[in-house]
Amino acid sequence: GVIVTDVPAGTPAAKAGIKVNDVIVAINGKNVDSAGGLRILIGSMDPGEKADVELFRDGKPLKLAAQLTKRPGESDVERGQKDEEKAVPQLALLNGVGLEDMNDYYRSELRVPREIGGIVVTEVDQNSPAGDAGLSRGDIIVQVNLRRIASMNDFKTLLKGFKGDKLLLTVFRQGTYGNVVLKD
Repeated sequence: GVIVTDVPAGTPAAKAGIKVNDVIVAINGKNVDSAGGLRILIGSMDPGEKADVELFRDGKPLKLAAQLTKRPGESDVERGQKDEEKAVPQLALLNGVGLEDMNDYYRSELRVPREIGGIVVTEVDQNSPAGDAGLSRGDIIVQVNLRRIASMNDFKTLLKGFKGDKLLLTVFRQGTYGNVVLKD
Protein backbone atom coordinates (compact mmCIF):
# COMPACT_ATOMS: atom_id res chain seq x y z
CA GLY A 1 0.00 0.00 0.00
CA VAL A 2 0.81 3.69 0.00
CA ILE A 3 0.91 5.84 3.13
CA VAL A 4 -0.91 9.16 2.75
CA THR A 5 1.35 12.03 3.82
CA ASP A 6 -0.79 15.00 2.79
CA VAL A 7 -4.45 15.63 2.03
CA PRO A 8 -4.95 19.19 0.73
CA ALA A 9 -8.30 20.73 1.71
CA GLY A 10 -10.97 20.70 -0.98
CA THR A 11 -9.42 17.84 -2.99
CA PRO A 12 -11.42 14.73 -3.93
CA ALA A 13 -9.34 12.80 -1.36
CA ALA A 14 -10.25 15.24 1.43
CA LYS A 15 -13.92 15.23 0.44
CA ALA A 16 -13.92 11.41 0.50
CA GLY A 17 -12.56 11.40 4.06
CA ILE A 18 -9.02 10.19 3.36
CA LYS A 19 -6.65 11.25 6.14
CA VAL A 20 -2.91 11.55 6.72
CA ASN A 21 -1.40 8.17 7.71
CA ASP A 22 -4.14 6.16 5.96
CA VAL A 23 -2.63 3.31 3.92
CA ILE A 24 -4.26 3.04 0.48
CA VAL A 25 -4.15 -0.56 -0.76
CA ALA A 26 -6.51 -0.56 -3.77
CA ILE A 27 -8.44 1.73 -6.13
CA ASN A 28 -11.46 0.23 -7.90
CA GLY A 29 -10.24 -3.23 -6.92
CA LYS A 30 -6.76 -2.72 -8.41
CA ASN A 31 -3.94 -3.19 -5.91
CA VAL A 32 -1.75 -0.18 -5.17
CA ASP A 33 1.90 -0.97 -4.47
CA SER A 34 3.66 2.37 -4.98
CA ALA A 35 2.98 6.10 -4.96
CA GLY A 36 3.80 6.28 -8.68
CA GLY A 37 1.41 3.43 -9.43
CA LEU A 38 -1.33 5.15 -7.42
CA ARG A 39 -0.86 8.41 -9.29
CA ILE A 40 -0.86 6.69 -12.67
CA LEU A 41 -4.03 4.80 -11.76
CA ILE A 42 -5.81 7.98 -10.63
CA GLY A 43 -4.33 10.00 -13.52
CA SER A 44 -5.73 7.57 -16.08
CA MET A 45 -9.28 8.09 -14.77
CA ASP A 46 -11.63 10.80 -16.03
CA PRO A 47 -13.09 13.75 -14.11
CA GLY A 48 -16.48 12.80 -12.70
CA GLU A 49 -15.51 9.16 -12.39
CA LYS A 50 -15.91 7.51 -8.98
CA ALA A 51 -12.88 5.90 -7.34
CA ASP A 52 -13.58 3.22 -4.74
CA VAL A 53 -10.69 3.51 -2.30
CA GLU A 54 -9.72 0.59 -0.06
CA LEU A 55 -7.45 1.57 2.80
CA PHE A 56 -6.33 0.81 6.31
CA ARG A 57 -6.75 3.37 9.09
CA ASP A 58 -5.33 2.55 12.50
CA GLY A 59 -4.93 -1.06 11.37
CA LYS A 60 -8.58 -1.47 10.37
CA PRO A 61 -9.86 -1.86 6.78
CA LEU A 62 -12.03 0.93 5.44
CA LYS A 63 -13.71 1.63 2.08
CA LEU A 64 -14.34 5.18 0.85
CA ALA A 65 -15.59 6.65 -2.42
CA ALA A 66 -13.95 9.66 -4.07
CA GLN A 67 -15.52 11.66 -6.89
CA LEU A 68 -12.69 12.72 -9.22
CA THR A 69 -12.43 16.26 -10.59
CA LYS A 70 -10.29 17.99 -13.19
CA ARG A 71 -6.72 18.57 -12.14
CA PRO A 72 -6.07 22.17 -11.07
CA GLY A 73 -5.46 24.33 -14.13
CA GLU A 74 -6.69 21.70 -16.61
CA SER A 75 -9.31 23.08 -19.00
CA ASP A 76 -12.04 21.10 -20.73
CA VAL A 77 -10.23 21.75 -24.02
CA GLU A 78 -7.02 20.23 -22.63
CA ARG A 79 -8.98 17.24 -21.27
CA GLY A 80 -10.58 16.74 -24.69
CA GLN A 81 -7.16 16.87 -26.34
CA LYS A 82 -5.81 14.33 -23.86
CA ASP A 83 -8.72 11.99 -24.52
CA GLU A 84 -8.02 12.29 -28.23
CA GLU A 85 -4.30 11.72 -27.70
CA LYS A 86 -5.06 8.58 -25.65
CA ALA A 87 -6.65 6.96 -28.68
CA VAL A 88 -4.20 4.27 -29.72
CA PRO A 89 -3.93 3.42 -33.41
CA GLN A 90 -6.01 0.39 -34.34
CA LEU A 91 -3.35 -2.30 -34.23
CA ALA A 92 -4.09 -5.73 -32.76
CA LEU A 93 -0.69 -5.78 -31.05
CA LEU A 94 -1.76 -2.76 -28.98
CA ASN A 95 -5.17 -4.02 -27.84
CA GLY A 96 -5.53 -3.43 -24.11
CA VAL A 97 -2.83 -0.75 -23.95
CA GLY A 98 -3.50 2.82 -22.75
CA LEU A 99 -1.02 5.52 -23.75
CA GLU A 100 -0.56 9.24 -23.08
CA ASP A 101 2.02 11.87 -23.93
CA MET A 102 4.71 12.42 -21.32
CA ASN A 103 3.83 15.48 -19.25
CA ASP A 104 4.98 17.16 -16.04
CA TYR A 105 2.54 15.09 -13.98
CA TYR A 106 3.92 11.74 -15.17
CA ARG A 107 7.50 13.06 -15.21
CA SER A 108 7.19 13.93 -11.50
CA GLU A 109 5.29 10.81 -10.43
CA LEU A 110 7.56 8.39 -12.27
CA ARG A 111 10.72 10.39 -11.52
CA VAL A 112 11.67 10.62 -15.19
CA PRO A 113 14.60 12.91 -16.09
CA ARG A 114 13.83 15.93 -18.32
CA GLU A 115 15.85 14.54 -21.21
CA ILE A 116 13.60 11.46 -21.51
CA GLY A 117 10.73 11.98 -23.93
CA GLY A 118 8.17 9.61 -25.31
CA ILE A 119 4.77 8.30 -24.29
CA VAL A 120 3.62 6.79 -21.02
CA VAL A 121 1.92 3.41 -20.74
CA THR A 122 -1.09 4.11 -18.50
CA GLU A 123 -2.63 0.63 -18.55
CA VAL A 124 -1.93 -2.85 -19.89
CA ASP A 125 -4.39 -5.73 -20.09
CA GLN A 126 -2.32 -8.67 -18.83
CA ASN A 127 -4.19 -10.97 -21.25
CA SER A 128 -2.99 -9.04 -24.31
CA PRO A 129 0.10 -9.33 -26.54
CA ALA A 130 1.57 -6.36 -24.66
CA GLY A 131 0.89 -7.98 -21.28
CA ASP A 132 2.40 -11.25 -22.50
CA ALA A 133 5.52 -9.38 -23.67
CA GLY A 134 6.02 -7.70 -20.30
CA LEU A 135 4.97 -4.13 -21.12
CA SER A 136 3.97 -2.49 -17.83
CA ARG A 137 1.98 0.47 -16.61
CA GLY A 138 4.47 3.29 -16.01
CA ASP A 139 6.81 2.29 -18.85
CA ILE A 140 7.85 5.16 -21.11
CA ILE A 141 8.04 4.17 -24.79
CA VAL A 142 10.96 6.10 -26.30
CA GLN A 143 11.45 4.21 -29.58
CA VAL A 144 9.30 2.17 -31.94
CA ASN A 145 11.15 -0.17 -34.29
CA LEU A 146 14.38 1.71 -33.41
CA ARG A 147 12.91 5.10 -34.36
CA ARG A 148 12.77 7.70 -31.58
CA ILE A 149 9.39 9.12 -30.65
CA ALA A 150 8.56 12.17 -28.55
CA SER A 151 4.76 12.20 -28.62
CA MET A 152 1.57 10.35 -29.48
CA ASN A 153 1.64 12.10 -32.85
CA ASP A 154 5.08 10.59 -33.58
CA PHE A 155 3.80 7.21 -32.43
CA LYS A 156 0.70 7.38 -34.62
CA THR A 157 2.76 8.53 -37.62
CA LEU A 158 5.19 5.60 -37.25
CA LEU A 159 2.35 3.09 -36.97
CA LYS A 160 0.30 4.47 -39.85
CA GLY A 161 0.09 1.70 -42.40
CA PHE A 162 2.09 -0.74 -40.23
CA LYS A 163 1.39 -4.27 -41.45
CA GLY A 164 3.94 -6.35 -39.52
CA ASP A 165 3.29 -8.98 -36.87
CA LYS A 166 6.08 -7.77 -34.54
CA LEU A 167 6.73 -4.42 -32.94
CA LEU A 168 9.95 -3.54 -31.11
CA LEU A 169 9.44 -0.99 -28.33
CA THR A 170 12.34 0.56 -26.46
CA VAL A 171 11.12 1.54 -23.00
CA PHE A 172 12.51 3.54 -20.12
CA ARG A 173 11.56 1.82 -16.85
CA GLN A 174 12.74 2.80 -13.37
CA GLY A 175 15.95 4.44 -14.59
CA THR A 176 16.99 1.92 -17.24
CA TYR A 177 16.26 1.17 -20.88
CA GLY A 178 15.01 -2.14 -22.18
CA ASN A 179 13.25 -3.63 -25.17
CA VAL A 180 9.82 -5.20 -25.39
CA VAL A 181 8.80 -7.15 -28.48
CA LEU A 182 5.07 -7.33 -29.18
CA LYS A 183 4.06 -10.15 -31.49
CA ASP A 184 0.90 -11.94 -32.57
